Amino acid sequence: MRAVEVPAAGADFEIVERDVPEPEDTEVRIAVDACGICHSDAVVKEGTRPIEYPRIPGHEVVGSVDAIGEEVTEWSVGDRVGVGWHGGHCFTEYKENAPGLDPGVESDIL
Repeated sequence: MRAVEVPAAGADFEIVERDVPEPEDTEVRIAVDACGICHSDAVVKEGTRPIEYPRIPGHEVVGSVDAIGEEVTEWSVGDRVGVGWHGGHCFTEYKENAPGLDPGVESDIL
């Protein structure tokens, strides 16, 4: 896959090629259609926090689930998804009970 990476604090962005990771048993993999960049990504680029490099910025994405781990039951390949800054949260209850989402639609952007 192609990604934009910050190789070191304060360095210029670089376009790099990376292997496409397989999801762990409890994870899903998302084919990203769009990715947002926010203030915390500027912090990553400028190196004002002690983090490890290289780092690929961008943690607010929308796309489709294209692979699921063996233990995943709440998501299916093809589901449209959106991910905010709440990394690590599943929000399956939100998916099932979110106001305004049409329960007759097979997948909704969260």
